[in-house]
Amino acid sequence: MPDGLIKKYNALLDTTTGEELWVNGVKVDRAVQTQESQEASTHIREEETPREEYLADSTQAFSSEGCLDAWISAYRKEIGDEAVIVSEQIDEWEDWCSEGKLP
Repeated sequence: MPDGLIKKYNALLDTTTGEELWVNGVKVDRAVQTQESQEASTHIREEETPREEYLADSTQAFSSEGCLDAWISAYRKEIGDEAVIVSEQIDEWEDWCSEGKLP
């Protein structure tokens, strides 16, 4: 699950060709401004992560509680915030998360 500033790199030109800002796995088009101040408030990840490590982190995200939380949020968005979730449904979502499925 990407999080932070992702820079696109062109090896032939040895330069960055663009960047994307991601927050909790969601691509952000622009910085969010807080009500307290009109300054942009973002957390930018400055370190470079090797591709293999990034892919390993992404794989772990599917099996984490974040995946289950995403299924619960999607269900409640569709059915309603007061929707009852039975344990069998949670078991099914956990199985889906272990298979790498996301809502």
